[in-house]
Amino acid sequence: MTIELREYAAADRPQLIGLIRELQEFESDLFDRLKPPQELGGDYLDNILAECARHDGVILVAARDNDLLGFAAVLTAVTSAKDTDEIDYTYAYVSELVVTEAERGAGLGTRLLDKCEEIARGRDVKWLRISVLADNARAVRTYQKFGFRLLRHRMEKPLG
Repeated sequence: MTIELREYAAADRPQLIGLIRELQEFESDLFDRLKPPQELGGDYLDNILAECARHDGVILVAARDNDLLGFAAVLTAVTSAKDTDEIDYTYAYVSELVVTEAERGAGLGTRLLDKCEEIARGRDVKWLRISVLADNARAVRTYQKFGFRLLRHRMEKPLG
């Protein structure tokens, strides 16, 4: 069966929440201060949708028949205004990228990133950003292969 990339529809909501929770479960092993997956639901998705509305974004889903296998959210009008030491510019930001565990390593994440980049380029954006947990080595490698480079390090030292 072919995997289709398309824009999110309201009927996708329950499965999208399931993907959000799956990612949260995976990332909980990498970062110990994440909320339990079951606490993420409609409010989390509503926040993504609000960010898309605020920053000219879109949620893309990867579907085989009616089963969602992954999704990405790309915001195409994010400004550097909050970074007071930088000039003002606009960039695109992949705020969410999730591929279900069964499909990881098969190129679906790259397909979603390709589509995010296509959307950003279509809106004349010059930079595309993504964030990743430092210990998510597989995702870091994927993003580097895709052409992302390290921009900043945010480091932390436990004090207690």
